[in-house]
This record gives sequence, structure tokens and C-alpha cells, in this order.
Amino acid sequence: MSTKDQEQTKIDNLELLLSQVIEQQEMISGALANVADKVGQLHQEIATFKNRVEGIKVEMPPVDLAPVKAEVNRGIYKVIHAIIQKPQAVVRKFEILLFPPQDAKLFYKIVFGRWLMWLAIVVGVMYLYQYVVHWQNSQTTLEILRLEKGPIIKGWHNLYNSSGKNLRQKMDSILLSAIKKPGGILPETSNSTDR
Repeated sequence: MSTKDQEQTKIDNLELLLSQVIEQQEMISGALANVADKVGQLHQEIATFKNRVEGIKVEMPPVDLAPVKAEVNRGIYKVIHAIIQKPQAVVRKFEILLFPPQDAKLFYKIVFGRWLMWLAIVVGVMYLYQYVVHWQNSQTTLEILRLEKGPIIKGWHNLYNSSGKNLRQKMDSILLSAIKKPGGILPETSNSTDR
């Protein structure tokens, strides 16, 4: 290769490189032009928004302080009136009231609606307790009698069942005399044994 060919290749390379740089420069300048357009649009939108915000006018309704002033004046008047009248000593009373001076209907509703109900419940529980105690005592007495006289009665029945006719008749007569005798085996009842 000759020097001329070498120089020609260098020139071609440089032309190619220069054309690529020019293309890139054109692309960059196009992008910058787009950015500048967008920034201009944003500036316009901000300006229109600013004009709209400045155009909005909020009017506060007038504050009416007349009711507040009236209440304050009324309170001051009460304080002045209380000072003029001079404070009085508090009198404490101790009373036992059988009938209330106010709200009698509510009082009687409470008394007759609640107290009487609880009184009836307490009386009922008392009678139930007495009945349970009486029943328990009678059951205990019956158990004691059964334990005391149970073997005797069992022995009586065994002897009666295993004996002959003469002994059975004697046992029947002894039993009848014990029943008829006061304080005998059976408790006395009114006219039940006389029949």
C-alpha cells in the first residue's frame, strides 16, 4: 500500500467519524429543543395556574359576636348579683322523712317495687329454712328409731314366722296390748285407736 492509499483511508475514517459526530450532535440538539419546548409548556401551565389561584377569592362570613357578648354580660351580671346579695351560710339539716317532699311517685315505686319484693323473698327463704330444718330433724329421728328398733322388729318378725300357732297367738295379743297401751309402740292419735 502506498502512502496515498493510506492517506485516503485516514481521510475516509475521519469523514466517517465526523459524520457520526454530526449525527449525534443533531440528535442532542433535537432532544434539547424538545426539552426547551416542554419547559416552555410547563411555564405556561404554571402561569395559568398562578392566575387561577390569584383569581380565587375566599370571603369569610362576618363573625357575629353578639350572642357571645350577651352570655358574657349575663355571667358578669350573675356574679355581680351574687356579690351584692352577700353569701349566706350553708345550713345543714338532719331529717328523718317518712314521706318524701319531692318525687313521691318514684319513692313509692322503689319502696313497693323493690323493698317489698326483697322482703317477700327473705320471708320465703326463712320459712323454707325452717321447713328444711324440721324435715331434717324428723328424718334424723326416724333414722334413730330405725337403728334402735330395727333389730328388735326384725327379730320379732323372724320369731313370728318361725313359730307355731300358739306362740303366734300370744305374740298377737302382746302386740295388741302394746298398741292400745298409752305410750306404746305407736304414737297416740286422736280417736284412731278407739274405733
